[in-house]
Amino acid sequence: MSSEEFEKWKAFYLVEPFGNTRDDHRFGVVAATIVNTFKKKSATAVKPSEFFPGYKPRSQTWEEQLRIVEMMNIAFGGTDKRVKAV
Repeated sequence: MSSEEFEKWKAFYLVEPFGNTRDDHRFGVVAATIVNTFKKKSATAVKPSEFFPGYKPRSQTWEEQLRIVEMMNIAFGGTDKRVKAV
C-alpha cells in the first residue's frame, strides 16, 4: 500500500469508521429494532447502546467535521474553492 493510499484510507475512516466498535454499534441497531418491534406499546423502547455496554458514541462539532472534509479534500487531490477573506 502506498502512502497516498494509506492517507486516503485514514481520511475515509474519519467519515465512515469501520472495525469492531463500529460493528458492535451496527448489531446494536439491529437488535434494538427487533426488540422494539415486539415490545408492548406501554414498554419503553430500548436503545442500541443497551446491547454493548461501555460504548459511548461521540458527536462531532461542525468545526471537526469541516477539518475532516478539508483533510479528505487534500487526500483525494482536490482544491479549495472557497473565497478567502482579504
